Amino acid sequence: MRNGGRGRILVALLTALFGCGERPGAPASVEVTVSDSAGVARVTITGSVLDLPQWALSATPVVEIDGASPPFLGSVGEVELLSDGRLLVEDEQSHELYLFGANGEPLRRVGGRGEGPGEFLNLTELSLAAGDTAYAYDRRLYRITEFDPTGGLVSTVRVGREFAGEGTLVLDGWGFDSDHLLIHVMGPPDSSAAPRLPRRDQRDALLFPLDGSGLARSAPRRFAGGYSIEGERFDAPAPFANRPIVAVGADRVVRGSGLRYELFVETRDLDVERIIRWDGWRLPLSDSLLRAVRDTVDAGFEKLRAVRPDLVRSLMDAEFSEDLLPDTLPALGAALVDDRGRIWVARFRPSTDRWKQEDSWHVLAPDGHPLARVALPGRARLAAVRDDHVALIVRDELDVEHVRVFELAPSGP
Repeated sequence: MRNGGRGRILVALLTALFGCGERPGAPASVEVTVSDSAGVARVTITGSVLDLPQWALSATPVVEIDGASPPFLGSVGEVELLSDGRLLVEDEQSHELYLFGANGEPLRRVGGRGEGPGEFLNLTELSLAAGDTAYAYDRRLYRITEFDPTGGLVSTVRVGREFAGEGTLVLDGWGFDSDHLLIHVMGPPDSSAAPRLPRRDQRDALLFPLDGSGLARSAPRRFAGGYSIEGERFDAPAPFANRPIVAVGADRVVRGSGLRYELFVETRDLDVERIIRWDGWRLPLSDSLLRAVRDTVDAGFEKLRAVRPDLVRSLMDAEFSEDLLPDTLPALGAALVDDRGRIWVARFRPSTDRWKQEDSWHVLAPDGHPLARVALPGRARLAAVRDDHVALIVRDELDVEHVRVFELAPSGP
């Protein structure tokens, strides 16, 4: 519909109306309004996410990579599912990248620690493009490395800070093909910030589309980034700060500030195709949550407190200063785009809740209509989705991390 025309569409009719190949989505209690503004679809959702049907995972994994068996994964980082069932898995502790078979058996080490071609010092992003071409970004080396489907090295492109200037950091990088790259840059500090310390170190997020040589194709997309807490002797994470969302997949980019439920779906050249909004996601920062997070952060400083009690006091006082705490929590924590273009969205959780993600995810169709919420087992983090398979990073009772792939079992007719 064009020229401001509006249509109210019940999401339960998704399959019939949009032919997107998905099972029926939300009940009539969750509704979607779609409008058009200058060629950009605006999708507005109302209702409770709890009314969405729940998609479960298979009772047992179809593939498991045992972290306690060779090659002995220390801490699982990035994971990608290839089209034939093979997996790329990063061990962020050893800075190594491995290729595993569809049965979970190790096939080869793709790259290890170092500064040479195909090596890493701080791999922070792994993405797949058409034909199972893989792209890995190293934050310390400022480079994007391309691997072929067998894990062979294809090319390396260095990306620098010159895109945004002094005081910036290239956080992540992705590849769509050998001539279309994307980087996420943390902008410089807010120059208007009050001189008094402690204070929020507020940053913008910037996305730059690059060509195959690492040169910017166009001006960046700029949106609200997160913040840390800056003191005289530290710049510390803020547990209740929003985290900017950048998700890449199916030749699309999904971005947002995380402050509110507002997601921009864009092409690889960052042309906006649709904007998805869902009201009612901002929750107040409760006293009980504040106490629980403060206790968790305080316990994490046990070793540092033994040698620097003064620094721990300064950190705790700054991070939980009433002047710096938000009144309401950010709405969203993360997003993931699978190979079908579905958007997986997580509710915001404080940075201390890395392993508490069960029941926090829901799924949108490529056109933005809500499909379902997804239940994950405890002590598990969502890593990748391909077709009807979900890869989780699971931590056992001995704190050993494993990669387990489950079949997705949507409910309903």
